Amino acid sequence: MAKQTKEQWQNVSRGVALVNIYDRTGNGVEQEVVRGGKKVTISAEERRLLNQDRAADNDLDIFSNGVLRPVSLADDSDDLTENPNHMTEGEMRDIFGNRNHLQFKAALADISSVPILQRLLFLADTDDGGEDSLNPTVKQRENIVARLDEVQERTVDVVEVTNAGHVNASNFGDADRNQVQPFRHE
Repeated sequence: MAKQTKEQWQNVSRGVALVNIYDRTGNGVEQEVVRGGKKVTISAEERRLLNQDRAADNDLDIFSNGVLRPVSLADDSDDLTENPNHMTEGEMRDIFGNRNHLQFKAALADISSVPILQRLLFLADTDDGGEDSLNPTVKQRENIVARLDEVQERTVDVVEVTNAGHVNASNFGDADRNQVQPFRHE
């Protein structure tokens, strides 16, 4: 196996993410557990072939849905840098600077990541009004909640169709079973 340029990704969710990587021999595949806040180093080939191509649906691809955020990418990964689901903490804080609620809502419409929307909601709810305050408006918080509900509903619909009643927590990244429940036939 040729030497590959490595990428580094950070799990921005509270849960765990499972990332497929080549084993030490390069002949097999193993899973690496990436806990919330931790980083994983993989090659662009491992990301694409062992993970993204195997996702049941694009919404379940943890590399593009915002569960994992790129820290450093291979040179040929420009398509991932423009992804609105890859927001840094600073970018999340900056979004609150837009006081026009229609523009704020439009910015949220580009985000389809449950962990990012949950983090935005957390920032809005825990703002202390201090010197570095975001001063979120009630309307901004309402827009975040509405978008989060919309994205979660769509994610559950995708899980119901693609997994037929079985939820693989590695596809969610947030793995918080209070947030996403498996589809049950009743």
